[in-house]
Amino acid sequence: MLENFFSNFTRKLISFLRMACVLVAFVANGLSAAETRTPVALGDLPAPVQKAVGAQLAGFTVGTIERVVSEGETTFEIEATKAGQSRTHTFEADGRLASVEVLLAETPAAVQQAIKSVFGAGKIDGIEKLFEIGRITFSIDFTTTNGLERDFTVGADGRLLDVQIGLDEAPAPVRAAVDALVRGGGTVGDVYRSFEGGAPTYDVTITRSGVARDFSLLPNGAIESEQVFFAELPPAVRETVAAKITGGKLVRIDKYFGPKGGFTYEVESVRGGAAFDFSVGAKGKFLGKSE
Repeated sequence: MLENFFSNFTRKLISFLRMACVLVAFVANGLSAAETRTPVALGDLPAPVQKAVGAQLAGFTVGTIERVVSEGETTFEIEATKAGQSRTHTFEADGRLASVEVLLAETPAAVQQAIKSVFGAGKIDGIEKLFEIGRITFSIDFTTTNGLERDFTVGADGRLLDVQIGLDEAPAPVRAAVDALVRGGGTVGDVYRSFEGGAPTYDVTITRSGVARDFSLLPNGAIESEQVFFAELPPAVRETVAAKITGGKLVRIDKYFGPKGGFTYEVESVRGGAAFDFSVGAKGKFLGKSE
């Protein structure tokens, strides 16, 4: 009987510690203050970043280095010059190269064609090659012919993934839904028309009480998903999430609403250096890895 007591106690303690570790990390990630930038000397970079800089930037002249903390995530932006061309390289704290500035001519032909078709007669302000877990994308900043600064994302195959728009460019039902979400105190941030799932959706960032979260809306104004934070999850869901990402890193959680009123939690995480995305039911049941 005493053995059962200690066995149950140990299991509960392990579960508690898992959730506590994830909660501390993810609350910092989701509820942190605005972006901060701090100059850093090359010799003061974390060892994995110094090693990556030595390997990735061989032949470059390293210029300014900044530690950037945004939404609890720390990255290092490094200006480096080679053959008279200055580029910004962004490294994760573990040394992984997250992005690098590139020229239009350095992108694949399909990407060049997609870029030219989207921005038209506007002006390209910059292109970043993003090394996401499991895929490469290109983020393009541009200025429209009427002076608006916008951005869009293209896959390595040239497929348009999303494009920034003004709220006034969204369908009327989407505008009405956003108005309802900010009613009573809230501000609208960036708005994107997304094609990730094939049919277009509208991704909107809304800030309430100092906390920014993303909403995905269908063209008819229905909320498809809402970003949620670990601390907001029901206890059973928190326990499942914490158990599945033990030793990994929680990236984000979205609550997806089904057409018949049900919902699931879609979790993005990194485990063992690879993307580990999975679904959890409303009552905490693990539903499997996401495709």
